[in-house]
Amino acid sequence: GKRCTEKLLLGVLQPNEPYPVIVKASAGSITRLQKFIKLLPVPHWRCIVSLSLVKSEGGANPYSIIKPRQVGALNKAEGDAMLAMYTNPMTESLNRE
Repeated sequence: GKRCTEKLLLGVLQPNEPYPVIVKASAGSITRLQKFIKLLPVPHWRCIVSLSLVKSEGGANPYSIIKPRQVGALNKAEGDAMLAMYTNPMTESLNRE
């Protein structure tokens, strides 16, 4: 087994909120989220996404998996603003050693 649990951090900006909520995705959701992000028609910082939970099938202990769905997209100017205000600063702060 692994020595630590895999997690993926998502910064989710909700309507009319000034700061993003950090969602910690567990190992069961990572593959689904990475595939979703790769298949987006625009960069992830321009996407409007809905996140829901679905019950895992299999195993003795059921758990939930994040199910993402694109519900819209920001235009390039709005996306560039999101990139500058949120995505870049969060990425920099999380990648500091």
